[in-house]
Amino acid sequence: MAAPTVRSELKGRLVTAGTTSTVTHPATIENGDLEVLLFAADGAGTIDTPSGWEVFATSTAAQGLSTAGFYRTADGTEDSTTFSVTHDSEETAWILFAIENGGTPTRGRSSGASTTPAFPSHDHGSVADILWLAIAACDRRTVTDTTITSYTGNDTIPSDGANGVSVAWTRRAVLADQVEDPANEMTIAASDGWHGYTIAVPEDAGAGGRIMSSLAAHGGLAGYGGIAGQGGGLVR
Repeated sequence: MAAPTVRSELKGRLVTAGTTSTVTHPATIENGDLEVLLFAADGAGTIDTPSGWEVFATSTAAQGLSTAGFYRTADGTEDSTTFSVTHDSEETAWILFAIENGGTPTRGRSSGASTTPAFPSHDHGSVADILWLAIAACDRRTVTDTTITSYTGNDTIPSDGANGVSVAWTRRAVLADQVEDPANEMTIAASDGWHGYTIAVPEDAGAGGRIMSSLAAHGGLAGYGGIAGQGGGLVR
């Protein structure tokens, strides 16, 4: 197997406060891709789970902004179509990834107020090939430096000003990894509130993973009597 990879991504924002944000899927999505959405809103409000999505980061308000994280498995028909996210009347910003070979995401989350968003150490819970996403959401201010050592694909969607919110992100694929602790190297234009996410997207075991799990439950190949016969089949 191999670490998941970002097939495509698309950012967006709502620059006039409202209760519904229209989010567009990336233009290139394949059946079975994992979609990961990190959504941020100005103010201490609530972000609702969009229809058909699961939650990996519950809606949380702190330091003058709210954030939430969602995921779903694509069926390949989503290219450039839209869906809605409802929330309190605020300006919003988001980043949506389509990830090849991605399994269920987990995350660490922190919050504070400074010029350098902090990304918490996160233990995925098992050794796997993992795509790590470091994502910062900031109240009012724009992240001016999105670089983290050993990470690539960094980008940002800027705040629209005093009533806005910004999101910045970067990523790193690591083989046979379990714990990640990104350096706090992103920089905000001026001190303000932020949320920092360290997100683990493990490889999707798929059919191969299910076969190995079945073998393990029976004591490995030995539990089936090993490889026997000229046909080389499994003999139980």
